[in-house]
Amino acid sequence: MAGVGAAVAALREAAGLHLYGFALCGNATGLALLLSLGLPVDAPFGAGEGYWDIPPGSTALQVAAWRAHHAVVSTLIEAGADVNRRDRKGRTPLMRAVAACTNSYWMGRRSPESVRLLLAAGAAPGGIRLPTGYDAIDALLAPSH
Repeated sequence: MAGVGAAVAALREAAGLHLYGFALCGNATGLALLLSLGLPVDAPFGAGEGYWDIPPGSTALQVAAWRAHHAVVSTLIEAGADVNRRDRKGRTPLMRAVAACTNSYWMGRRSPESVRLLLAAGAAPGGIRLPTGYDAIDALLAPSH
């Protein structure tokens, strides 16, 4: 059993890297397993990834929102992720979720689901200009909503 404890400790030590990897590929089940082992939900990914426009220090929620992995966004919110944490470029998970639907490579996953989840969890809509170019998101972000 000592080997299991050492493995969990190693996972926790590099939590940001592991959570980033699972968020990047949309593996909500694996991410939930990592979180159940005690990895801190907001552990930053130190290196970042320039190709995918993920600044150093980004969290799994910021990555999942940007990649439009809605089930991962839900899992991270349920685990208590900070829905208003800004990345080093000043962008919140909500800003990244909007951009994923309006200006990204993964338009095939376009859905207002992550935006809805983030707003329901208390994400602040400040800094997002309307119209976004996606009516379903605009309806969620409208001041009267």
